[in-house]
Amino acid sequence: MSITAPRPRSRRSALLVLLLSAALLIPWLPATAHAATTTRAVQHTDVSTTRGTPWQTYYEGDEWASNARVHWGNDGDFLEIPFEGDGFRLYGSTRTTNGTAEVYVDDALVGTVDYHGANSNAVIELFSHTGLEPGAHTLRVVAVGWVNHARAEFDSTATEPVTDGLPGAVDAAASLAEADYTAGSWAALAARLTDARTVLADAAATAEQRAEAATALDDARAALVMVRGLREAVESYATRVPGDHTPVSWAPFAAALARAGDVLADADATAPDVVAAKTGLQDAAAGLVTLGAGTLGTIQNNDFWHDTDGNPIYSQGGGIFRFGDTYYWYGVRYDGAELYYANPTRLYNNNVNFESVTAYSSKDLVSWTFENDIATTETPVDIPASKDVNGDYFSRMQTLGDAVWIGRLGVVYNESTGKYVLLTQFENADPARVTNAGVLFLQGDSPTGDFEYANLQTHVPGVYENPNKPGWNQGSGDQTVFTDDDGSDYLVFSYRDGRSRTYVARISDTDSLSVETAVEVFRGAGREGNAMFKMGGRYYVASSALHGWNTSQTYIVESETDDIQGDYSDMYVLEGTEKDYSHVTQSGFFVTVPGTQTETVIYAGDRWADFAWNGLGYNQWLPITATDDRPLFHSVSQWRLNAVTGEWEVGEGNNYVLNPDFAADRIPVTAVTGWTTAADPGSAPFVSNPTPGADGSRFALRLGADAAFSGAVRQENAVPDGTYRFATRVSTAGGLDHARVRITGAAGQDHVLDLNAATDGWATAELADLRLTGGTATVSIEAAGPAGTSVTVDGLSLVRQPEPAWSADATYVADDSVQHDGSLWVASWWTRAQEPGDPNGPWQEIARDAAGDPLWTPTRIFDAGDEVVHEGTRYRAAWWTRAQAPTLGGPWSVVS
Repeated sequence: MSITAPRPRSRRSALLVLLLSAALLIPWLPATAHAATTTRAVQHTDVSTTRGTPWQTYYEGDEWASNARVHWGNDGDFLEIPFEGDGFRLYGSTRTTNGTAEVYVDDALVGTVDYHGANSNAVIELFSHTGLEPGAHTLRVVAVGWVNHARAEFDSTATEPVTDGLPGAVDAAASLAEADYTAGSWAALAARLTDARTVLADAAATAEQRAEAATALDDARAALVMVRGLREAVESYATRVPGDHTPVSWAPFAAALARAGDVLADADATAPDVVAAKTGLQDAAAGLVTLGAGTLGTIQNNDFWHDTDGNPIYSQGGGIFRFGDTYYWYGVRYDGAELYYANPTRLYNNNVNFESVTAYSSKDLVSWTFENDIATTETPVDIPASKDVNGDYFSRMQTLGDAVWIGRLGVVYNESTGKYVLLTQFENADPARVTNAGVLFLQGDSPTGDFEYANLQTHVPGVYENPNKPGWNQGSGDQTVFTDDDGSDYLVFSYRDGRSRTYVARISDTDSLSVETAVEVFRGAGREGNAMFKMGGRYYVASSALHGWNTSQTYIVESETDDIQGDYSDMYVLEGTEKDYSHVTQSGFFVTVPGTQTETVIYAGDRWADFAWNGLGYNQWLPITATDDRPLFHSVSQWRLNAVTGEWEVGEGNNYVLNPDFAADRIPVTAVTGWTTAADPGSAPFVSNPTPGADGSRFALRLGADAAFSGAVRQENAVPDGTYRFATRVSTAGGLDHARVRITGAAGQDHVLDLNAATDGWATAELADLRLTGGTATVSIEAAGPAGTSVTVDGLSLVRQPEPAWSADATYVADDSVQHDGSLWVASWWTRAQEPGDPNGPWQEIARDAAGDPLWTPTRIFDAGDEVVHEGTRYRAAWWTRAQAPTLGGPWSVVS
């Protein structure tokens, strides 16, 4: 049960009353009356088994049941709540199978509440009744069909004397902290606060005196100069060590830090002084260049991520933004994410109740430290009635907890105000969804401090107004925030209705608290998950198919010029996202890593899918590289990133099977994404993806039919040279003609794993020490059998095994591989006690770049037609060659 205090009048209305009285020369404003409404909520979990208990819910009936969100009951079941007040509202959720309920007050029928509607877990207002005689009453709700009851809110309107604005002004000033402001501005406030308290305590003070005291105090409060954010920045940046950075970059940083310290010490520093110091310090910190070469940190996908304290990272639908020399990751914590983390073997349908906006920080984009819940369900919102579009759904909201949806957010820094501004999708409880949305703006004085309400924008100029479906130009579809190289900030979003239009709109430079006129950059099929990155001077808007939060290949439109709001290309599929639907994700946001050696773009995919039963973990990050034509997406389950140099490499634990859990398709299919079906002549159709799969996963792959069948499902992928281990989960009753996995290497290596033995449920089958030559490897699942037989597989993995270290005492034959001095070496012929490294010896050093292309090494043998990359250039061999660098000419020619 919760109690909501009366909502205070605005300062403007209070001052207006006082100023009018002064104008009329009335020496004292007599107390007049106004209605103050107090609201008291009784949740569905506030239960008593004793009928008639005030402010408690009594349930009667055989079919009442509940979860954390609602109680549900059926025909004839009823609930009763004794209360005091003169009005009430009923809240619940709708279902297509629900019915209605009759509403009685003191045994008199006052109306009907309708629980029938589209399936929704959102708790919304369904019924209200006012005009009751003030006092004690009993509410009874009788089910007619199924109902979902969440809470009742009761209003009590009392007549209270109107007071002036002085007490509120005193309370507001007294709630502030002296340490957050300059000494000079605080001294002025303290003096006015003393004066105001003196007037407040004087029973003989006139209305004019009280109004003057309130105005003076409010003016002093408005003139306060906040230094909290600057102080936090100085304290943080003071920990940087000069010897860790180049002298050229350290000098301006040290100067900016000193200037910021001077401003902090200046009792009379102005607000522009503070903003300039904060911005200058942040810009100088962003320019710091580390002396070290950085290290490679591992990004492990397909798992739950944890922060540096070992707690799960809850961050979805957000973005990563670099302020100073630090990356900050903002996202939303939903209740469904918590449920899925606790038990990832089932579906949590539509559990997207907002818990908080989380903020994490990192220097390497790999290790993340939890900083703060910068906004929570308790964060106040004070939305003026002027923002209402339908009824008073916006202005009646008191906290973020009153929202029915918060998500798809980003944060920018405004150089004019020194504030960090968060923009997010925002929806209220208006059941007419066309009028319930807007872009909400919160702002804070530091990247990780508490953010507070700043503005709500219900309409972005320039968005299409459909004459046949008016109103859908309110709010935004999926959105993200993009900050360009010059610091300009943009909102990238889709049209709400059908997501068939994509827009890029500049965020106001003045204060970042509004979005300017939007420019349409795409029109066509519905697309969601809209996000932007920049590469090679062009802008790329990415999106996913309209699949209800499920996974899809990633779609791209790219700018034709360097104008972010100019013309864009036709839509195409981002290469590399086809075989496993963008690593089983929906596009979330992008991070650009401007390294000292290269620039890497990170695709940050969200795994929503009803939290998130199509693969472990919510966050999957993948590298994108530039090609001669278009960007290339690398679907890797494990990779390593150096945030200093911007370089990356495939991780040793990477799984080279794509869509290995057969979860990308989202729905039952007879042709699995990323896999090619080859049926033998006369075979019945034999491919399906049953659910659940192994260990409670969402899907698996079954080969079997009600008639005789024979065939295979195959996938081809590029793999580097090495020795591999293959594993899969398998379930079969046996009795097939054959069931096996065949793995074929680029050089014709053939490895077979038999799966025909009957299993007791799910079992693990594996093959180790599979030698595969770099190039295309084929994984083929083959089966044949009579009617009624089948084999089911799930959780496939093909991972490189660590190569043994070279030993002078060991004997090696051709194709044996070893690790030596951090490199992979393969023997060309029999050898013993010959250390790798001799350009004419038995060992060849095998190396590849991040894209998997072979790199030239002096010991490696190349045949005519082989292509290599050397110092960033691709070459082709004209004849057999070894130990001849491409730059020396000879057998090598540049590949145009």
